[in-house]
Amino acid sequence: MNGTLYDINNETEYKLENGKGFLKEYGYYVRRDIKYEGEYLNGELNGKGKQYDEGKLVFEGIFKNGKRWNGKGYNINNNEIAYEIKEGKGIIKEYDYEGKLIFEYEYLNGEFNGKGKEYNYEGKLIFVCEYLNGEFNGKGKEYNYKGECIFEGEYLYDFRLKGKEYIKGRSEYEGEYLYDKKWNGKGHDEKGNITYILNNGWKGKRIQ
Repeated sequence: MNGTLYDINNETEYKLENGKGFLKEYGYYVRRDIKYEGEYLNGELNGKGKQYDEGKLVFEGIFKNGKRWNGKGYNINNNEIAYEIKEGKGIIKEYDYEGKLIFEYEYLNGEFNGKGKEYNYEGKLIFVCEYLNGEFNGKGKEYNYKGECIFEGEYLYDFRLKGKEYIKGRSEYEGEYLYDKKWNGKGHDEKGNITYILNNGWKGKRIQ
């Protein structure tokens, strides 16, 4: 890829030679918020660069094969340093525009690897899970806005694999899932009695 592209203000958006050079990437066509500016190689972000969210700096440092590798992440609310990454490893923390923590992840080899947490706008924990190469893989829990656990179990490639669903602290379902849908398992009433049995997504048995 070779060439130079200019925007409507005659500013350089990218200048590439043999797939290497400088890239300035924008988001919405109308708003023209900048998303990235920096070095570019082999069709990916490689080298020094900066990433933005709605025009605000969120990361500055070195990229490797399109991934954040060495550098600093910023709190989008006050531009203070929120975390640091060294050789593709660290703890990533992301904040909303009011300065509240919304995501916290272990980062390894340029991906989410390890434990992660998500919070709602009130700062309450709503999700905790293990990650592998940027996807939910392993044990995790989901919570409602009251802080009550509504699911605990295992995930595979971002989907529920098996576990328990809860309503007001009691087990409502226990079993396997297919693409987050209840698939093979048992439903329970308030007293813990089995009310139905699922077999490949079908209620093979209903108990009155």
